[in-house]
Amino acid sequence: MHRRVYLDYRTDPAGLEDGFHGLSGEAAGYLSASRAAVKTPVERLIRMNGPAYELYRGNGIDLRAEPLEVSVCAQHHNGGLAVDVNWQTSVRGLYAAGECAGTFGAYRPGGAALNSTQVGSLRAAEHIAYNAKPGQPADALMECAGRSAEIWIKRLGGLLLKRDAGRDYAVFSHEMSSFASYVRDVDKMKGLAGSIKAALSGFFNEAAADSVGMLPDLIKSLDTMVTQLAILSAMVKSAETEGPHGSALVLGGTGTPLPSGLSVKAAASRNPRSENSVLVTKKTEDNDIELQSEYKPVRPLPRPDGWFENVWRDYRERTGAGI
Repeated sequence: MHRRVYLDYRTDPAGLEDGFHGLSGEAAGYLSASRAAVKTPVERLIRMNGPAYELYRGNGIDLRAEPLEVSVCAQHHNGGLAVDVNWQTSVRGLYAAGECAGTFGAYRPGGAALNSTQVGSLRAAEHIAYNAKPGQPADALMECAGRSAEIWIKRLGGLLLKRDAGRDYAVFSHEMSSFASYVRDVDKMKGLAGSIKAALSGFFNEAAADSVGMLPDLIKSLDTMVTQLAILSAMVKSAETEGPHGSALVLGGTGTPLPSGLSVKAAASRNPRSENSVLVTKKTEDNDIELQSEYKPVRPLPRPDGWFENVWRDYRERTGAGI
């Protein structure tokens, strides 16, 4: 995990000593269609994406002359808030679009983030415009805010009354990166979840703010820990159900990779999840730190009756339109 890894564009990898005959038909066809069936990897890169080569060269890295050091990072986890067909969350009046909405799935194609952002935002805007009533606020949100505002004012005010330094919650982010990103250690993730639960339970007793200006950072820490707990719940469930898959290397109790499709307990009764399911994480009723994750079937694709005469007749009957 701590080795330095390099990508060398100067020479072909093993298997291409005799040219492109060692490639699959799809890969060879891709290079041919891209007019990039040339001698070296760096020349192929320049043919297909010259600006990428120039970007590195502009930063002092010439891929013609030296290898490129690479490192894996946890860019995203293909999940987010549950939304309906209008990108509205379970909180009425609150919408989520783009990568904060759980609409991608583990097998999303590259570039889908931008499309989802555009489509989701448009759907949300149309739904708001269609349902909004001029002069009336979002009643559900206002009612919810009114009930909780007084409670939160008291809680945050209590943090300002303390004189001790308070607790540093950044350690949880470091631990998430260590064994809850692309390398997932099941035992350590469970232990980290327990530590975060304990920190959340005692947050308003252990946290402290020297000034009002510190309160936003503490609120962010609180929200981050709730999010981390939800992610850990989903990751543990996925690891115990599927084992290693996609971009996740799952480690078992002994610190060794689990066989794909097997749980930590290697229970034969567990089946790898279907592709037509979604991993849903919810908090238990009236408890923000007790979370449960389970696989559920995805919503089926709609099969509407699109026959023109039927659609047009229904429209005329609904709107009173003429011929």
